[in-house]
Amino acid sequence: YEMLIIGKKLYYETASRYDLSIGKLSDLWENENIPSKEDILLAKEFTGFDKIKFDSKVIDKPENLKINLGSIAKGFIIDKTIEYLIENRVQSAIVNAGGDIRIFGYNKKIAVGVQHPRKENEIIAKLEVGNVALVTSGDYERFFIKDGIRYHHIIDATTGYPANENISVTVIAKNATEADAYATAFFVMPSKEALEFANKIDGVELYLIKNENNKLKTFKSAGMEKYLIKEF
Repeated sequence: YEMLIIGKKLYYETASRYDLSIGKLSDLWENENIPSKEDILLAKEFTGFDKIKFDSKVIDKPENLKINLGSIAKGFIIDKTIEYLIENRVQSAIVNAGGDIRIFGYNKKIAVGVQHPRKENEIIAKLEVGNVALVTSGDYERFFIKDGIRYHHIIDATTGYPANENISVTVIAKNATEADAYATAFFVMPSKEALEFANKIDGVELYLIKNENNKLKTFKSAGMEKYLIKEF
């Protein structure tokens, strides 16, 4: 229910690009498969968060609509882990789930590297953060290349295809659920819109990388500078 609340909010704020009802579309892109236009159009008929009604106990959705929580569940699990640790009197911890991180209870700031989206085992930026969550979404973890075109797992629900403007998005937020969801939401948005959106959200900062004329170009929200130590 908590994840669906955030999903509904971002669905409307991103003009339906971020959509937790994307399951049918996501399934089409499994196993390095490039689906046909016809299959994408059919799957889009069974996509749309506005088709879902829910409250804290009941969810009502079309039978063929499939919910995919992949863009938010990892962050949610991190936050629940933090809650458990605090309840059990753990004083400080870093929870890292596949690069999605949340820090709590630390008196000193911690250096964190942002993965270079085109060079394995290299970082493109160094951040220094306190007790926050930090999540990166990129086109370089789960992808395949066919006929010189890179296809990845982050789908723009409005097109049914992998989002093709940004290549890496790092988000800092107060909790991992929001950081995870916003990282995907910003990734599927045009970069200019993503930056404008980020600058309107209290407590959320964005570090975005896109490819312009075969050169990496970085964009930062207004508050990201206070975390940024160095760019490489």
